Parts: sequence; C-alpha cells; structure tokens
Amino acid sequence: RPSFVPHFGHPPLRQGRVGGTKNEWSRGGFGWVKNPLLILLESRFLNRSTAVKRENYLKVRGFARQMRQSMTPAEAHLWSLIRYRQCGGYRFLRQRVVGRFILDFYCAEKRLAIEVDGDIHLRPDIATYDAIREEGLREEARLHFLRLTNEEVLSLSDQALRERVLQALEEIG
Repeated sequence: RPSFVPHFGHPPLRQGRVGGTKNEWSRGGFGWVKNPLLILLESRFLNRSTAVKRENYLKVRGFARQMRQSMTPAEAHLWSLIRYRQCGGYRFLRQRVVGRFILDFYCAEKRLAIEVDGDIHLRPDIATYDAIREEGLREEARLHFLRLTNEEVLSLSDQALRERVLQALEEIG
C-alpha cells in the first residue's frame, strides 16, 4: 500500500440507538469511512435551524414507508401513470420525506410535488394547515405544487391526467 494513502483503522465502537448500525461505516479504499449518505443527512437535517433531529426523521421515514404500502385508490392510479418515467421521462418518487413533511409524489428534477387530496382537505382547518405547509415548503425547499383531488384523479382519463402533470412540469421551466 502506498504511504500517502491514509488508513484510519477501525471505526470507533458506538453504543445506543443513534450509532452502530451496519450501514453507518463501510470499508473503503482509504480504510473505514462513514457512509456518505449519512453525512449528507446529518448535514442537511441536523445542522440547519429549521431541521428535524435524526430520530424524528427516521420516524417520519418509517411512516412514509408504511404509507407506500397502503396507498389510496387515487394515489395508486396516479402512481401507475407516472412511475417508470412514463410522464415526459421524469422520475417521480412516492411518499417522499422533505424536511418534516411527506409529499405524495415528488419529481426531484423539477422540484414538483403532487398532492392527491381527499375530502378531509376541504375542511377549513385542514385547508389552512395545507396552505401554511405548502407556503413553507415553497420558501424553504423551493418546491412547486400540483394539487389534485381524489375525484379528479379517478374521473379523468389516463391521457388527460398525464397531460395535466406534464403541463405543471412545463410551467416550471
């Protein structure tokens, strides 16, 4: 091994819930190194004033995983139309965690969030919460939103629904 290559030895043993997971450290070309995804998460979510703590992020992420397994019929229908880059070649993710919120569908290339709202979102208190949440995500994460109701998703034809999403993507630029 060349002398200029640093070797850090084994990672420190960590105890408790925060560290010590098998994916936290890996054996790289330069010895044991910390997983770059965890470094990114820590920098984005632990060091910002509006950030959530890692434990809360992991809870939200677990809840998002549960939501992916139990989608509403409208969400499942829309997902069948936009998955696998079927909509203009753009990649969408479902139940994506952004900050402390979970977005129904998210296109990272265009920063477009698609929310499929049921009848509960017509209540004034929920509508106010949605507006505050949306405005906060627009400012902090620079997201664009497309809101659809369950009825729209289920009643529009597949082509009309794809065109609606493509139109929102084109408006972003």
